[in-house]
Amino acid sequence: MKENVKKQGFTLVELMIAIGIMITLAALSVNGLLRARITASEAAAIRGLRTAQTAFESYKTMNGIYPSTFQQLCQATPPYLDSSWSGVYPTESSKIHDYKYQITFSDANGYEIEAQSSGFNLVFMNVPPRTFYVAEDGVITDGEGIDIGSAAGGVPDKPPTGGDPPEDPPKK
Repeated sequence: MKENVKKQGFTLVELMIAIGIMITLAALSVNGLLRARITASEAAAIRGLRTAQTAFESYKTMNGIYPSTFQQLCQATPPYLDSSWSGVYPTESSKIHDYKYQITFSDANGYEIEAQSSGFNLVFMNVPPRTFYVAEDGVITDGEGIDIGSAAGGVPDKPPTGGDPPEDPPKK
């Protein structure tokens, strides 16, 4: 006598479909997480530039000249920057998060601070590393010269280019 016993479990096709769905979902979420890390790193670089520019201007207000290194800002009493700015590259630049900060002086009254990505480069995602700059005027730009915003407010001084401004609705 044959009993009609139903086997329990999944077929190979069902398992392959489930694994395929899980791999697809994982690939989509990893892409989003990596983009979020890039965005957070860039935002930290811009905040760092704002902090450094404010410290430079405060130092000049109190001392009459710009500091020549980040270390001067860290060792002042009271300090204008915390000690993390004088850590890795104490004489000319500082490395914070994924960005290396470098000071360039144009003359006695001008400087530029550069925040350059120091490692987290996602070539496979076609995301090149970005470099940001701030000068004594407080305007933060990226490597292509696009205005990211002023150091004081963080809002761009001018609207983005690339089209006509929206028209006002007609008045009745």
